[in-house]
Amino acid sequence: MYESMRANKIVEMETYPTLADTCAGGVDLDSITLDLCRRYVDEIMLVTEKEIETSIRLLFEQHSLVVEGSGALSVGGLLKRKEHFKGKKVVAVVCGRNIPLELFKRIIA
Repeated sequence: MYESMRANKIVEMETYPTLADTCAGGVDLDSITLDLCRRYVDEIMLVTEKEIETSIRLLFEQHSLVVEGSGALSVGGLLKRKEHFKGKKVVAVVCGRNIPLELFKRIIA
């Protein structure tokens, strides 16, 4: 979606492996998502695989939550720009726990 927002049109792109598998690649050409993002999204922040792992680990260690990569993206964004949010009331939506056990164990180890 990042590339589509930059181009202001749906961009066909390759699907890449990632911990955030729902964000792995392109958007269907007939998707309504771009129009919704144009209307409601102020900024898209890119988060690295390492930042996703850090977020998954933090959510488990500090809050006993098992969260999949896509579900941890909001926390990754907060951690990436924590100075921007310092002293503010912030809500991060955290959802989904569809993560393979072996992958989860590797991340939290």
